[in-house]
Amino acid sequence: MNKAYLDKIGGELTSKANNLTLYLSTQLQQINYPQQEGKVNDNTKASGTTLQKCCIGVGALLFVVGLTTKTHIATIGGGIVAIAGLYGLSRNNKQTVASVENVDFTAFTLKVYQQMEDIHTYVFNEWNEFLGKLKDELKQQIQMSDLDAGKKNKAIDLALNRSVINFSMPDVLTDLSNIEKEHDIEKYKTYGTTFKQKYTDAIKSALSEQIERYNEIAKLLN
Repeated sequence: MNKAYLDKIGGELTSKANNLTLYLSTQLQQINYPQQEGKVNDNTKASGTTLQKCCIGVGALLFVVGLTTKTHIATIGGGIVAIAGLYGLSRNNKQTVASVENVDFTAFTLKVYQQMEDIHTYVFNEWNEFLGKLKDELKQQIQMSDLDAGKKNKAIDLALNRSVINFSMPDVLTDLSNIEKEHDIEKYKTYGTTFKQKYTDAIKSALSEQIERYNEIAKLLN
């Protein structure tokens, strides 16, 4: 065993970490967020609201002109236009509320959590299994090395210890439950980005910890 071998397995582990990070990103993109029309179609809603307000304004003006000039057609027409505008505003508001209420946030929260849990389970197990394979190979290399007994035992102890991806899924469930109360799909999307960053950091931390162990073993070779 030499430093070149330790650099080799360190490189393999780094490659594995990069692949798991890519898997994390790809799987998070598979989350299907429902369209929340009350939130998504703000431009359309604003356009419709402006038109309806114009109807109310024009209708009111015609109504006043009709009263002033005693023109019944203007009075009646203005009233009809104003009422149409008011009805449109009321209907627009009701549609917005209905579109929000049509999202089953409890079911969606559980769906998002399950997808994140599946990602965690896969990444955690893949990392653990890969480190187990490297550990067995490294232990064999140490036993075959010409290190003295003391250094050999210390190197084996370092080889047997392995890092884990330290990430709390119960915290994720708590976070998603709090987001659920807000009834805002955009908050789920933002949390997806937060989850990705935190999990990427957890992978990097596990990689750094393990590489440090290999560096400690390398020092014993001097």
